[in-house]
Amino acid sequence: MRQGEPLTYSGWQIPRSEGLFGLSTGATIGVIVGAVISIICFATGGPLFGAIITAVWVCCGAPLLIRVDGRSLYEITVTRWQFMRLKKKGLTKYISGPFSKVPGGHYMLPGVLATTRLHEYTSPGGRRFGIIHNPQKNEYTIVFRVWPQGDEAVDQDVTNRNIFQWGSYLAYLGSEGDIVGATAVVETVPSTGQRVRQEVASITSPSSPRLAQQIMAEAADIQATGRLETHARLALTFTATTNERRRHWQDQAVVIGQRLPALASNLQSAGLVVREMTKDEIVQVAARSYSPARAEEIEQAAFTQEGHGLGWEDAGPGSAEQTPTLYKHDGAVSTTWEMREPPRGSVTDKVLRSLLAPNPDLPRKRVALCYRPHSAAEAAKIVDDDYSDALQAVRGSRKATPSAQAMIRLASTEQATKEEARGHGVSRFGILLTITETDEAKIPNADAVLKSLSQQARIKIRRRYGSQQISFAAGLGLGVLIPEHVSTAGMMQL
Repeated sequence: MRQGEPLTYSGWQIPRSEGLFGLSTGATIGVIVGAVISIICFATGGPLFGAIITAVWVCCGAPLLIRVDGRSLYEITVTRWQFMRLKKKGLTKYISGPFSKVPGGHYMLPGVLATTRLHEYTSPGGRRFGIIHNPQKNEYTIVFRVWPQGDEAVDQDVTNRNIFQWGSYLAYLGSEGDIVGATAVVETVPSTGQRVRQEVASITSPSSPRLAQQIMAEAADIQATGRLETHARLALTFTATTNERRRHWQDQAVVIGQRLPALASNLQSAGLVVREMTKDEIVQVAARSYSPARAEEIEQAAFTQEGHGLGWEDAGPGSAEQTPTLYKHDGAVSTTWEMREPPRGSVTDKVLRSLLAPNPDLPRKRVALCYRPHSAAEAAKIVDDDYSDALQAVRGSRKATPSAQAMIRLASTEQATKEEARGHGVSRFGILLTITETDEAKIPNADAVLKSLSQQARIKIRRRYGSQQISFAAGLGLGVLIPEHVSTAGMMQL
C-alpha cells in the first residue's frame, strides 16, 4: 500500500448458526423432527391422518421461513403480542412529578433507568467522575466526554493509525474481563446559544467600550442562531466481580478510579481528547434528552455558579408514552432504528461520515455504536463457531457450486480466525439511530432522510418495533445494554 492511501475494512459477520434453507440450527432441528413425525403418522395412521399432521406441521413451520426485515413471522407475532399485553396493563404510559405515584413526587427516569442510581467519586489523583449504578444487574457505568478531531486537515496516515488504535482499544476493553459494554454516542442538537455567548463573554473585557461590547454580544447572538451542536461521549459499563463491589458502589468506584488514567490515555492514543463526565454533566444529558424543551433552561443554569441543581431523581420526563413505532416524551416525539445488516464488501473510514455529520433536516439525531467486548477465550470460540457455521453452509449447499455470498462469508470467517490467533480482539457491535422531533407530523420526513443517510453509509436499518422506550434509553449511552433486558430476541431466534 502506498503511503497516505486509505485503508479498507470488511469482514463483519452476523452471528448465526447455519442450517437447512437458511434456517438456524434450532429451526432446522424443528423441521427435521416435524418431518419425522409426519412420516411416522403416514406409516401408522394412514394417508388421511398423515396428511392432516403434515398440513399442521407445514402451517406451524412456514412462519420460520417467511422473514420480514430479517425477522421471522414468529418473532414479529411475539413482539406484537408482548406490546399489546404491556399496553393492556397500562405499562406503555408513564407519569411522574408531584401529582404522580412516583415516591417523593420526583421526575424519575422511566423504564430500566428508574432503578439506577447516580453517584460521584473523586479519585486520589483528583479525577472527579459520575458513576451510574444498576443494582439489578450489578453494573456500573462511567461516561467520557469526547472531542473527536475530525478528518479535515489530517493526513491519511494519521487517520489510519487512529483507527488501528481504536481497534486496539476495543481489544484492550475485552482483555480487562469486567467490561461488559461500551457505547460510543455522537449526537447533534439545536444550539441554545449559551456556549457561544459564554465564550464571547469570557473574552470580552468589562473595561472595553460599550459599543465594542454591544457588537460582540450581537455577533454572539448571530452565531448562535440556527446552529447545530455536535456532542460525543463514550460510556463504559463494568460488572462487579466481588460481593463487596456489588453491595457498595464506593468499592467499585475506587477500582475504576485507579484504572481511569489507563482508560483515558489509551483513548487519547486514538486521536481523541477525552475527559470524565461529572455527575451534573450526566444528569444534564439525561434531562435534555427526555425533555428537549428544557434544554436551554438547563444549559443556562449549568453555566451559573450554582449549576442547574437537578438530581438524577429529577432528570426524567413529566410524561411519556410508547407506541409500537414511537416514543413520546414531554412534548417531543422520537423513533429509534437499529442496524439490521452491516456494510457488504469493503468500506473506507468515510463510510459513516454522512450519518454522523450534522444535518439540518434532522436537528436532533443520535447515533450510538454499541460494542460488547469479548475476552480472548470468548473471542476464540466466537470466530471458530462462525467459521464452522460458514463451512457447514458451503458443504451443505444443494447446489453444485455454492453461492458467491457463502464463499465470501467462508473466506471472511477464515481470515477472522487467523487474525484472532495473531492477538486481535473480537467485539460484537450494533448501531442504534434515534431521531427526535417536536411535531409527530415531521417523523415520516425524518424517517425518509435517515433511510437515505443509512444507504449512503451502506447499512440496512429497521425500526425497533415494540421496544422504543428501552431503545431510546440504550442509545443515550447511560449504561443500558439491550441484550440484558430484552428477552424476545433470545426466545424467538431459533
